[in-house]
Amino acid sequence: MVDPIYSDVAVTWIGAAGCAVYAHFLWQIRRSSSLARAALFLFVPLALLLLIRGFFWMIPESRALGRTVLGLATLLPIAVTIFSEHLLRRHHPLSLKLSALVVSAVFFVINLIVALPANLPLLIAFLCCFLVVLAWNGWQLVQHKYSDLPRHEIDIARATALVALLSLPLVMTDFREEVDIGPMRLGALGPLLLVHVLLHLTHTGNATIQALLRLVALTIAAATLSFVFSLMALGFGPLLPATWLRGLPVAIAWVLLASSIMQTRRLQSEVQSQNFLRWLLHARMDSIDGFFTSLRWLPLTGESIILRPPDLTTYDTGRMLAVVANRRDPMSVGEARNWVRAPGDRLDAAEQWLDLFERHDMTHALIVSRDPVLLILLNLPQSGSVIANEIRAGVIQRIARRIAEEEPHVH
Repeated sequence: MVDPIYSDVAVTWIGAAGCAVYAHFLWQIRRSSSLARAALFLFVPLALLLLIRGFFWMIPESRALGRTVLGLATLLPIAVTIFSEHLLRRHHPLSLKLSALVVSAVFFVINLIVALPANLPLLIAFLCCFLVVLAWNGWQLVQHKYSDLPRHEIDIARATALVALLSLPLVMTDFREEVDIGPMRLGALGPLLLVHVLLHLTHTGNATIQALLRLVALTIAAATLSFVFSLMALGFGPLLPATWLRGLPVAIAWVLLASSIMQTRRLQSEVQSQNFLRWLLHARMDSIDGFFTSLRWLPLTGESIILRPPDLTTYDTGRMLAVVANRRDPMSVGEARNWVRAPGDRLDAAEQWLDLFERHDMTHALIVSRDPVLLILLNLPQSGSVIANEIRAGVIQRIARRIAEEEPHVH
Protein backbone atom coordinates (compact mmCIF):
# COMPACT_ATOMS: atom_id res chain seq x y z
CA MET A 1 0.00 0.00 0.00
CA VAL A 2 1.19 3.54 -0.77
CA ASP A 3 2.53 5.42 2.27
CA PRO A 4 -0.18 7.92 3.40
CA ILE A 5 2.48 10.63 3.65
CA TYR A 6 2.57 10.92 -0.14
CA SER A 7 -1.14 11.76 -0.26
CA ASP A 8 -0.54 14.42 2.38
CA VAL A 9 2.38 15.86 0.42
CA ALA A 10 0.39 15.84 -2.83
CA VAL A 11 -2.45 17.80 -1.22
CA THR A 12 -0.13 20.38 0.33
CA TRP A 13 1.83 20.90 -2.90
CA ILE A 14 -1.37 21.31 -4.90
CA GLY A 15 -2.41 23.86 -2.27
CA ALA A 16 0.92 25.66 -2.76
CA ALA A 17 0.29 25.78 -6.52
CA GLY A 18 -3.19 27.23 -5.98
CA CYS A 19 -1.87 29.96 -3.68
CA ALA A 20 0.94 30.75 -6.14
CA VAL A 21 -1.50 31.05 -9.06
CA TYR A 22 -3.70 33.43 -7.07
CA ALA A 23 -0.71 35.42 -5.80
CA HIS A 24 0.44 35.91 -9.40
CA PHE A 25 -3.01 37.21 -10.31
CA LEU A 26 -3.00 39.54 -7.28
CA TRP A 27 0.42 40.87 -8.28
CA GLN A 28 -1.02 41.96 -11.63
CA ILE A 29 -3.81 44.01 -10.00
CA ARG A 30 -1.98 45.18 -6.86
CA ARG A 31 -1.70 48.79 -7.99
CA SER A 32 -5.44 49.23 -8.37
CA SER A 33 -6.62 47.34 -5.27
CA SER A 34 -5.65 47.71 -1.62
CA LEU A 35 -7.36 44.37 -0.96
CA ALA A 36 -5.05 42.73 -3.51
CA ARG A 37 -2.01 44.10 -1.68
CA ALA A 38 -3.35 42.82 1.64
CA ALA A 39 -4.14 39.43 0.11
CA LEU A 40 -0.59 39.18 -1.26
CA PHE A 41 0.71 39.37 2.32
CA LEU A 42 -1.47 36.32 3.07
CA PHE A 43 -1.07 34.15 -0.03
CA VAL A 44 2.66 34.55 -0.69
CA PRO A 45 3.63 33.19 2.77
CA LEU A 46 0.94 30.52 2.40
CA ALA A 47 2.37 29.35 -0.94
CA LEU A 48 5.89 29.18 0.50
CA LEU A 49 4.68 27.48 3.67
CA LEU A 50 2.79 24.76 1.81
CA LEU A 51 5.64 24.16 -0.61
CA ILE A 52 8.30 23.80 2.09
CA ARG A 53 5.99 21.84 4.38
CA GLY A 54 5.72 19.07 1.80
CA PHE A 55 9.49 18.59 1.95
CA PHE A 56 9.43 18.77 5.76
CA TRP A 57 6.83 16.01 5.99
CA MET A 58 9.07 13.76 3.88
CA ILE A 59 12.20 14.75 5.85
CA PRO A 60 10.82 15.28 9.40
CA GLU A 61 14.28 15.13 10.96
CA SER A 62 15.31 18.39 9.23
CA ARG A 63 15.16 21.11 11.88
CA ALA A 64 15.90 23.83 9.33
CA LEU A 65 12.82 22.92 7.26
CA GLY A 66 10.70 22.66 10.42
CA ARG A 67 11.73 26.08 11.67
CA THR A 68 11.16 27.63 8.23
CA VAL A 69 7.66 26.16 8.03
CA LEU A 70 6.69 27.34 11.52
CA GLY A 71 8.34 30.72 10.94
CA LEU A 72 6.08 31.26 7.93
CA ALA A 73 3.10 29.91 9.87
CA THR A 74 3.60 32.50 12.62
CA LEU A 75 2.91 35.24 10.03
CA LEU A 76 -0.57 33.89 9.32
CA PRO A 77 -2.47 35.32 12.33
CA ILE A 78 -1.61 38.92 11.46
CA ALA A 79 -1.88 38.26 7.70
CA VAL A 80 -5.38 36.78 8.06
CA THR A 81 -6.46 39.73 10.22
CA ILE A 82 -5.16 42.34 7.77
CA PHE A 83 -6.83 40.53 4.87
CA SER A 84 -10.25 40.24 6.55
CA GLU A 85 -10.09 43.89 7.66
CA HIS A 86 -9.46 45.01 4.08
CA LEU A 87 -12.21 42.71 2.90
CA LEU A 88 -14.72 44.62 5.04
CA ARG A 89 -13.05 47.98 4.40
CA ARG A 90 -13.70 48.63 8.08
CA HIS A 91 -11.39 48.54 11.10
CA HIS A 92 -11.46 45.43 13.26
CA PRO A 93 -11.59 45.85 17.05
CA LEU A 94 -8.24 46.91 18.45
CA SER A 95 -8.27 43.87 20.71
CA LEU A 96 -8.36 41.53 17.69
CA LYS A 97 -5.57 43.33 15.89
CA LEU A 98 -3.37 43.40 18.99
CA SER A 99 -4.07 39.72 19.68
CA ALA A 100 -3.12 38.72 16.13
CA LEU A 101 0.03 40.84 16.29
CA VAL A 102 1.05 39.40 19.66
CA VAL A 103 0.47 35.81 18.53
CA SER A 104 2.54 36.33 15.37
CA ALA A 105 5.35 38.22 17.09
CA VAL A 106 5.62 36.05 20.21
CA PHE A 107 5.64 32.71 18.41
CA PHE A 108 7.95 34.02 15.68
CA VAL A 109 10.52 34.91 18.35
CA ILE A 110 9.93 31.63 20.19
CA ASN A 111 10.56 29.72 16.97
CA LEU A 112 13.91 31.49 16.61
CA ILE A 113 14.92 30.50 20.14
CA VAL A 114 13.23 27.11 20.56
CA ALA A 115 12.34 25.01 17.52
CA LEU A 116 8.52 24.82 17.63
CA PRO A 117 8.27 21.50 15.71
CA ALA A 118 10.27 19.79 18.47
CA ASN A 119 8.31 21.31 21.37
CA LEU A 120 4.83 19.78 21.53
CA PRO A 121 3.34 22.06 24.26
CA LEU A 122 4.42 25.23 22.44
CA LEU A 123 3.27 23.82 19.09
CA ILE A 124 -0.18 23.03 20.47
CA ALA A 125 -0.30 26.48 22.07
CA PHE A 126 0.41 28.11 18.70
CA LEU A 127 -2.23 25.96 17.01
CA CYS A 128 -4.84 26.97 19.60
CA CYS A 129 -3.95 30.68 19.34
CA PHE A 130 -4.07 30.59 15.56
CA LEU A 131 -7.45 28.86 15.55
CA VAL A 132 -8.79 31.46 17.99
CA VAL A 133 -7.58 34.31 15.75
CA LEU A 134 -9.01 32.59 12.65
CA ALA A 135 -12.39 32.03 14.32
CA TRP A 136 -12.41 35.60 15.65
CA ASN A 137 -11.84 36.98 12.15
CA GLY A 138 -14.60 34.75 10.83
CA TRP A 139 -16.92 36.05 13.51
CA GLN A 140 -16.11 39.64 12.55
CA LEU A 141 -17.06 38.86 8.96
CA VAL A 142 -20.38 37.37 10.09
CA GLN A 143 -21.54 39.77 12.80
CA HIS A 144 -20.34 43.09 11.33
CA LYS A 145 -23.01 45.80 11.19
CA TYR A 146 -24.30 45.24 7.69
CA SER A 147 -26.34 48.43 7.61
CA ASP A 148 -23.30 50.34 6.38
CA LEU A 149 -22.15 47.75 3.80
CA PRO A 150 -23.39 47.24 0.21
CA ARG A 151 -25.29 44.03 -0.41
CA HIS A 152 -22.58 42.38 -2.51
CA GLU A 153 -19.96 43.09 0.17
CA ILE A 154 -22.19 41.42 2.74
CA ASP A 155 -22.34 38.32 0.53
CA ILE A 156 -18.56 38.34 0.01
CA ALA A 157 -17.96 38.64 3.76
CA ARG A 158 -20.31 35.78 4.54
CA ALA A 159 -18.83 33.51 1.88
CA THR A 160 -15.33 34.18 3.22
CA ALA A 161 -16.55 33.52 6.76
CA LEU A 162 -17.93 30.18 5.55
CA VAL A 163 -14.48 29.24 4.26
CA ALA A 164 -12.92 30.30 7.57
CA LEU A 165 -15.39 28.06 9.41
CA LEU A 166 -14.63 25.10 7.13
CA SER A 167 -10.89 25.70 7.52
CA LEU A 168 -10.89 25.27 11.30
CA PRO A 169 -11.15 21.45 11.36
CA LEU A 170 -8.98 21.20 8.22
CA VAL A 171 -6.12 23.07 9.89
CA MET A 172 -6.34 20.83 12.94
CA THR A 173 -5.80 17.69 10.82
CA ASP A 174 -2.30 18.92 9.91
CA PHE A 175 -1.32 18.16 13.51
CA ARG A 176 -2.64 14.59 13.41
CA GLU A 177 0.62 13.14 14.77
CA GLU A 178 0.58 15.49 17.75
CA VAL A 179 -3.12 15.47 18.65
CA ASP A 180 -4.33 12.34 16.77
CA ILE A 181 -7.08 14.06 14.70
CA GLY A 182 -8.09 12.16 11.59
CA PRO A 183 -6.08 9.83 9.34
CA MET A 184 -5.14 12.49 6.73
CA ARG A 185 -3.70 16.00 6.64
CA LEU A 186 -6.21 18.29 4.95
CA GLY A 187 -5.07 21.77 6.00
CA ALA A 188 -4.02 22.75 2.45
CA LEU A 189 -7.64 22.43 1.33
CA GLY A 190 -8.47 25.55 3.38
CA PRO A 191 -6.35 27.95 1.28
CA LEU A 192 -7.56 26.22 -1.90
CA LEU A 193 -11.18 26.73 -0.84
CA LEU A 194 -10.48 30.40 -0.08
CA VAL A 195 -8.77 30.93 -3.45
CA HIS A 196 -11.63 29.23 -5.26
CA VAL A 197 -14.33 31.25 -3.49
CA LEU A 198 -12.54 34.59 -3.93
CA LEU A 199 -12.02 33.97 -7.63
CA HIS A 200 -15.63 32.98 -8.27
CA LEU A 201 -17.44 35.57 -6.16
CA THR A 202 -19.89 37.71 -8.11
CA HIS A 203 -21.83 40.84 -7.30
CA THR A 204 -25.15 39.24 -8.13
CA GLY A 205 -27.19 36.71 -6.20
CA ASN A 206 -26.39 35.16 -2.86
CA ALA A 207 -22.64 34.55 -2.83
CA THR A 208 -22.81 32.16 0.12
CA ILE A 209 -25.36 29.89 -1.55
CA GLN A 210 -23.42 30.10 -4.82
CA ALA A 211 -20.21 29.12 -3.04
CA LEU A 212 -21.86 26.18 -1.28
CA LEU A 213 -23.47 24.84 -4.45
CA ARG A 214 -20.24 25.22 -6.40
CA LEU A 215 -18.24 23.42 -3.70
CA VAL A 216 -20.80 20.59 -3.57
CA ALA A 217 -20.59 20.18 -7.35
CA LEU A 218 -16.79 20.16 -7.28
CA THR A 219 -16.75 17.64 -4.43
CA ILE A 220 -19.00 15.30 -6.42
CA ALA A 221 -16.72 15.66 -9.44
CA ALA A 222 -13.64 14.98 -7.29
CA ALA A 223 -15.29 11.93 -5.69
CA THR A 224 -16.06 10.57 -9.14
CA LEU A 225 -12.50 11.23 -10.31
CA SER A 226 -11.01 9.48 -7.26
CA PHE A 227 -13.32 6.49 -7.69
CA VAL A 228 -12.49 6.09 -11.38
CA PHE A 229 -8.72 6.14 -10.76
CA SER A 230 -9.04 3.76 -7.79
CA LEU A 231 -11.13 1.41 -9.90
CA MET A 232 -8.57 1.54 -12.71
CA ALA A 233 -5.73 0.77 -10.29
CA LEU A 234 -7.37 -1.99 -8.21
CA GLY A 235 -10.63 -3.07 -9.80
CA PHE A 236 -13.54 -4.09 -7.60
CA GLY A 237 -12.34 -5.54 -4.32
CA PRO A 238 -12.03 -5.00 -0.56
CA LEU A 239 -9.28 -2.38 -0.97
CA LEU A 240 -11.32 -0.14 -3.28
CA PRO A 241 -13.18 1.92 -0.58
CA ALA A 242 -10.00 2.67 1.40
CA THR A 243 -8.08 3.61 -1.73
CA TRP A 244 -10.94 5.81 -2.89
CA LEU A 245 -11.02 7.67 0.45
CA ARG A 246 -7.23 8.06 0.46
CA GLY A 247 -7.30 9.59 -3.00
CA LEU A 248 -10.35 11.80 -2.37
CA PRO A 249 -8.44 14.74 -0.76
CA VAL A 250 -5.96 14.75 -3.65
CA ALA A 251 -8.82 14.71 -6.17
CA ILE A 252 -10.61 17.55 -4.36
CA ALA A 253 -7.41 19.59 -4.28
CA TRP A 254 -6.77 18.94 -7.97
CA VAL A 255 -10.31 19.88 -9.03
CA LEU A 256 -10.14 23.09 -6.96
CA LEU A 257 -6.77 23.97 -8.50
CA ALA A 258 -7.95 23.31 -12.06
CA SER A 259 -11.11 25.37 -11.55
CA SER A 260 -9.10 28.23 -10.02
CA ILE A 261 -6.60 28.25 -12.90
CA MET A 262 -9.39 28.44 -15.47
CA GLN A 263 -11.08 31.28 -13.59
CA THR A 264 -7.77 33.12 -13.19
CA ARG A 265 -7.18 33.02 -16.94
CA ARG A 266 -10.63 34.48 -17.53
CA LEU A 267 -10.08 37.25 -14.98
CA GLN A 268 -6.65 38.04 -16.41
CA SER A 269 -8.33 38.73 -19.75
CA GLU A 270 -10.65 41.17 -17.97
CA VAL A 271 -7.65 42.80 -16.27
CA GLN A 272 -6.03 43.33 -19.67
CA SER A 273 -9.21 45.04 -20.87
CA GLN A 274 -9.23 47.26 -17.79
CA ASN A 275 -5.56 48.13 -18.30
CA PHE A 276 -6.28 49.07 -21.90
CA LEU A 277 -9.17 51.35 -20.86
CA ARG A 278 -6.95 52.91 -18.20
CA TRP A 279 -4.28 53.54 -20.83
CA LEU A 280 -6.87 55.16 -23.12
CA LEU A 281 -7.90 57.43 -20.26
CA HIS A 282 -4.36 58.80 -19.88
CA ALA A 283 -3.02 58.54 -23.46
CA ARG A 284 -1.91 61.77 -25.13
CA MET A 285 -4.18 62.76 -28.00
CA ASP A 286 -3.04 66.33 -28.58
CA SER A 287 -0.75 65.28 -31.47
CA ILE A 288 0.17 62.19 -33.42
CA ASP A 289 3.72 62.23 -32.03
CA GLY A 290 2.31 62.53 -28.51
CA PHE A 291 0.05 59.56 -29.21
CA PHE A 292 3.01 57.55 -30.47
CA THR A 293 4.81 58.36 -27.22
CA SER A 294 1.83 57.05 -25.25
CA LEU A 295 2.08 53.75 -27.12
CA ARG A 296 5.26 53.06 -25.11
CA TRP A 297 3.18 53.03 -21.90
CA LEU A 298 0.99 50.15 -23.08
CA PRO A 299 2.52 46.64 -22.89
CA LEU A 300 0.67 45.63 -26.06
CA THR A 301 2.41 48.35 -28.10
CA GLY A 302 5.56 48.91 -26.02
CA GLU A 303 7.79 47.47 -28.75
CA SER A 304 5.91 49.03 -31.68
CA ILE A 305 7.76 50.50 -34.68
CA ILE A 306 6.65 53.69 -36.45
CA LEU A 307 7.35 53.73 -40.20
CA ARG A 308 7.29 56.91 -42.31
CA PRO A 309 8.01 57.44 -46.06
CA PRO A 310 11.83 57.45 -45.67
CA ASP A 311 11.57 53.99 -44.02
CA LEU A 312 9.52 52.58 -46.91
CA THR A 313 11.47 53.65 -50.00
CA THR A 314 12.12 50.03 -51.07
CA TYR A 315 8.38 49.23 -51.16
CA ASP A 316 5.59 50.08 -53.58
CA THR A 317 3.40 51.51 -50.86
CA GLY A 318 0.72 52.55 -53.34
CA ARG A 319 0.14 48.94 -54.39
CA MET A 320 0.45 47.68 -50.80
CA LEU A 321 -2.22 50.08 -49.55
CA ALA A 322 -4.48 49.56 -52.55
CA VAL A 323 -5.17 45.94 -51.60
CA VAL A 324 -6.25 46.84 -48.05
CA ALA A 325 -8.73 49.54 -49.17
CA ASN A 326 -10.29 51.46 -46.26
CA ARG A 327 -10.30 48.59 -43.77
CA ARG A 328 -10.77 49.33 -40.08
CA ASP A 329 -8.98 46.28 -38.69
CA PRO A 330 -5.17 45.91 -38.75
CA MET A 331 -3.32 44.17 -41.57
CA SER A 332 -1.83 40.85 -40.35
CA VAL A 333 1.00 38.60 -41.50
CA GLY A 334 -1.46 35.69 -41.56
CA GLU A 335 -3.67 37.49 -44.06
CA ALA A 336 -0.68 38.28 -46.29
CA ARG A 337 0.30 34.60 -46.27
CA ASN A 338 -3.21 33.60 -47.30
CA TRP A 339 -3.03 35.98 -50.26
CA VAL A 340 0.29 34.42 -51.35
CA ARG A 341 -1.25 30.93 -51.28
CA ALA A 342 -4.08 32.14 -53.55
CA PRO A 343 -2.31 33.93 -56.43
CA GLY A 344 -4.14 36.84 -58.00
CA ASP A 345 -3.92 40.58 -58.38
CA ARG A 346 -2.86 40.86 -54.71
CA LEU A 347 0.19 38.57 -54.99
CA ASP A 348 2.84 41.27 -55.46
CA ALA A 349 1.41 43.44 -52.67
CA ALA A 350 1.13 40.41 -50.37
CA GLU A 351 4.79 39.51 -50.91
CA GLN A 352 5.79 43.08 -50.04
CA TRP A 353 3.67 42.98 -46.88
CA LEU A 354 5.31 39.67 -45.90
CA ASP A 355 8.77 41.12 -46.49
CA LEU A 356 7.89 44.13 -44.33
CA PHE A 357 6.63 41.94 -41.47
CA GLU A 358 9.58 39.53 -41.63
CA ARG A 359 12.19 42.28 -41.87
CA HIS A 360 10.94 43.92 -38.66
CA ASP A 361 9.80 40.68 -36.96
CA MET A 362 6.24 41.97 -36.51
CA THR A 363 2.80 40.42 -36.99
CA HIS A 364 0.40 43.34 -37.58
CA ALA A 365 0.40 46.74 -39.23
CA LEU A 366 -1.85 49.68 -38.34
CA ILE A 367 -2.43 52.00 -41.28
CA VAL A 368 -2.57 55.48 -39.79
CA SER A 369 -2.22 57.58 -42.93
CA ARG A 370 -1.99 56.90 -46.67
CA ASP A 371 -0.65 60.21 -47.97
CA PRO A 372 1.99 60.46 -46.69
CA VAL A 373 2.25 56.82 -45.59
CA LEU A 374 2.35 56.32 -41.82
CA LEU A 375 2.34 52.80 -40.34
CA ILE A 376 2.56 51.30 -36.86
CA LEU A 377 4.02 47.79 -36.75
CA LEU A 378 3.09 45.56 -33.81
CA ASN A 379 4.01 42.09 -32.62
CA LEU A 380 0.77 40.85 -31.06
CA PRO A 381 1.00 37.76 -28.81
CA GLN A 382 -0.36 34.70 -30.62
CA SER A 383 -2.23 33.46 -27.55
CA GLY A 384 -5.82 32.71 -26.63
CA SER A 385 -6.48 36.48 -26.40
CA VAL A 386 -5.28 37.22 -29.95
CA ILE A 387 -8.78 38.26 -31.06
CA ALA A 388 -9.11 40.71 -28.15
CA ASN A 389 -5.63 42.09 -28.90
CA GLU A 390 -6.52 42.61 -32.56
CA ILE A 391 -9.64 44.52 -31.51
CA ARG A 392 -7.55 46.72 -29.20
CA ALA A 393 -5.10 47.30 -32.05
CA GLY A 394 -8.01 48.29 -34.28
CA VAL A 395 -9.14 50.85 -31.70
CA ILE A 396 -5.61 52.27 -31.57
CA GLN A 397 -5.54 52.47 -35.38
CA ARG A 398 -8.84 54.36 -35.52
CA ILE A 399 -7.76 56.87 -32.85
CA ALA A 400 -4.41 57.41 -34.55
CA ARG A 401 -6.15 58.01 -37.89
CA ARG A 402 -8.46 60.61 -36.37
CA ILE A 403 -5.56 62.46 -34.73
CA ALA A 404 -3.51 62.34 -37.95
CA GLU A 405 -6.43 63.72 -39.97
CA GLU A 406 -6.57 66.75 -37.67
CA GLU A 407 -2.89 67.59 -38.13
CA PRO A 408 -2.28 69.50 -41.39
CA HIS A 409 1.43 68.72 -41.54
CA VAL A 410 0.75 64.98 -41.65
CA HIS A 411 -0.94 65.26 -45.07
